[in-house]
Amino acid sequence: MKRSKQDPLKTLKTTLQTVILIGVMLILAVFPLVYGDYYFDILSVKYRFFYSVVLGMAALLTAIIGVYGIYDVFSGEGKQIHAFFDEGKGLFGRLHPANPYLALGAFLLCATLSTVFSPYRFEAFWGNEGRYTGLFLLLVYGIGYFIVSRFFRYKNWIVDLCLAAGTLVCLFGITDYFQMDILKFKALMVPEQRQIFTSTIGNINTYTSYVSLFMGLSATLFCAEKKIGPRMIAYYCLMVISFFAQIMGQSDNVYLALAALFAILPLYLFGTWGGVRRYLLVVATFLAVVCAIARINVVYAGVVLELTGLFPTLAKLRMLPYLTGLAWLAWAIWAVAAHYKGFLSWLRAKDAGKAQGKAGSGQAPGRPGIAGDAVRRGGAVIAAHAGRQGAKTSGSAPTGNTTSAAGSSGSGRKSSKKHGKAGGQAITQASAANQIRHTGGLTETVKGASTLVAQADPPSADEGAVAAKPAPALPGNVLRIAWLALLGVAVAAVVFIALDANLWGHASRYGAMSEYLVFDDEWGTHRMYIWKLGLRDYGRFNWFQKLFGYGPDTFGILSTTITSEFREMTRRYGEYFDSLHNEYLQYFVTIGPLGLLSYLWLLITSWLQMGKHYKENPYLAAILVALVCYGLQATVNINLPIATPVMWALMMVGVAGARCEAAADMETAKTAPAAQNQTKNPNQRK
Repeated sequence: MKRSKQDPLKTLKTTLQTVILIGVMLILAVFPLVYGDYYFDILSVKYRFFYSVVLGMAALLTAIIGVYGIYDVFSGEGKQIHAFFDEGKGLFGRLHPANPYLALGAFLLCATLSTVFSPYRFEAFWGNEGRYTGLFLLLVYGIGYFIVSRFFRYKNWIVDLCLAAGTLVCLFGITDYFQMDILKFKALMVPEQRQIFTSTIGNINTYTSYVSLFMGLSATLFCAEKKIGPRMIAYYCLMVISFFAQIMGQSDNVYLALAALFAILPLYLFGTWGGVRRYLLVVATFLAVVCAIARINVVYAGVVLELTGLFPTLAKLRMLPYLTGLAWLAWAIWAVAAHYKGFLSWLRAKDAGKAQGKAGSGQAPGRPGIAGDAVRRGGAVIAAHAGRQGAKTSGSAPTGNTTSAAGSSGSGRKSSKKHGKAGGQAITQASAANQIRHTGGLTETVKGASTLVAQADPPSADEGAVAAKPAPALPGNVLRIAWLALLGVAVAAVVFIALDANLWGHASRYGAMSEYLVFDDEWGTHRMYIWKLGLRDYGRFNWFQKLFGYGPDTFGILSTTITSEFREMTRRYGEYFDSLHNEYLQYFVTIGPLGLLSYLWLLITSWLQMGKHYKENPYLAAILVALVCYGLQATVNINLPIATPVMWALMMVGVAGARCEAAADMETAKTAPAAQNQTKNPNQRK
């Protein structure tokens, strides 16, 4: 058999995809579990592992493309390698503010200028006087982002693989809360530090920032899963594990991650009453987890670590058990009522079908009888067959004679097979009207069959009276708008309380909550003092440093070389600070406001790319929610090459998924005119 001329190009693409896939798997599934000498070198071990994977992946890709390019130049005048680089130019390639690659370029340019003009170029490049987040690591982030987001063929199961690794991380953290130390990480540690390190991540602040990603993924995928079955149960269990892990991690940054989760989920779910009901279940589950942990701390006192922070206060609320029970009762009543209503609708539809069958067999006037029944059955069979074909192509839907639909992986769409002349115009219209992409397979197939029946044999007035009335739809975005208004009121209330506690001197009104409301130097384990210190240092910069910062990850140098500041912090707290404990403020001081703005630009544009396709692929919605959870807790946390590489990897994968969805949309737009022509002439031969 003669081989196609395109075989070498296909082999090249397959090889590149394999290399990228292995790299992504190593970062999302292996990196969180990697360690060397337990906690003593965990930062450097994970740092080296991450940049080795990314740079190794880049080197392999460059070598493979180079070898293929040389081969193609000598054997085929370089046409295929030229075609390879020309592919995908239209995807996110325009010079537009929404282009994440422009934002990435601006971010890396600002970091480079900051390093070149820093008084400490070597330290700014490597970040060795801080937490290794120098220009080198930022460039590694940029290289990985470009490779994965631009060339990776997205697969949904990559997210599931990330969840599998995260499950182990969370379970190790939970067992550490019970002081089991299964992996013997804490055997050689001094007792005073054992409580602030956990799992295979390290410091509890870094641990909970990683769990924030895991929580966002699992909770969103549970809410998005439509079919009750093993997948839904698995995602629910993972969500419960994430709630336990977050609280038992005992870091205050968990409050912000949880606030982000419960604030953003309604914007995704409140399009249907079923989504509202699912959100209520998530809230009830979280409250139940809080009650369970409170009970565990009573029953196993002396065995588990003592809860710190806000959760002990929350657990002691007398109304908490009643509020939890009320949430579960409300969800249960609503769920039973919804299923009962659906069962009644199914019975009515079944009775209506029987009435139609009797009328058809009796050859009622104006009815096609047996012929109409045959068309109905034939249409239903064809639609069901199309649904099975769609399931085989990962969620693609039947769209008539020739049309394409996206698979669940987002990597492309496959055209459905012709179904012959049976059903003719009705089949094409029904299939086009019920086109789907990722979810709903069986439901949409039933809808397609129902449309076929209606078009081939419309019901009479008497039968229409027997048929069940359609359930009222949820009005547009009313609930989402209402939720945004409620969030606005909540934010305004928090601002008012903060002003009341700080400016107006009424902190005593809020009891134990005043610890979190009064912003003095001790707030957030000295975070407010560190932030003031960083802003004081920024005020000493020259005009260029005020734009581009002092150099990536050089705050540790600033805090130790300015003698008065070093003496002050060691006198007050007996330690010195090499990070601002705020990812955004850290970028502001070290790479300047322009660097911070370009970083925020990159985050927002990446989120927007995923936001364009979150309805088509719930996995993209899950990644988006996870990134928002991480982003909010980063306001009080350190950017470390332990959890942050996972955030970057998920962002890369999410943008890759959005790119694949955009490519699928472009392919659909190209095939739409041909499908319309065949709709006008369904009997036309190829």
